[in-house]
Amino acid sequence: MRHVNRDVLKRISDRTISEMDLRSEINKLEGVTEPPAFWITLVNDRTYPAIHRAMSICQFFKRHFTRPMDIVDLARLLDDPEWITSSTVDVVAHLKGEVPVQWNLGETVLAIRLFSRETEDLPVLYLRLSRPLDAETFVQMVRDSRRQAKEAGISVLEGACSW
Repeated sequence: MRHVNRDVLKRISDRTISEMDLRSEINKLEGVTEPPAFWITLVNDRTYPAIHRAMSICQFFKRHFTRPMDIVDLARLLDDPEWITSSTVDVVAHLKGEVPVQWNLGETVLAIRLFSRETEDLPVLYLRLSRPLDAETFVQMVRDSRRQAKEAGISVLEGACSW
């Protein structure tokens, strides 16, 4: 399995791979053998096409986000995500369709449009937070991992993409 994934990950990291081939390679991945940083490096590298970066953040959450995580720890892992800005993050206030995370009273669901300035029809990343939080404060917290959000007691409970 480790050998299979190594070859697949090498092809996934190819900047010139087509979207169809990228999807095919992602589907070949077996158990999680790569570090989370593999996906985050691709996401934060502007030399990759927007679709490649968007699919990488979705894979990060699918393959590596398995438990609630303090928002500061997630911010450190995301490594100053320039793709999270006040213009790309919205609080989900009303359901207009299905979202891939639970929605409970006393929590916040955020919708993050992935690389929407670069191309249309990319997935939306949904995050469920442990308590109410406005979008601007969320952006500040994940863009500055030194903030002491631990004192605020905010955890990211779920993260998933929807196309």
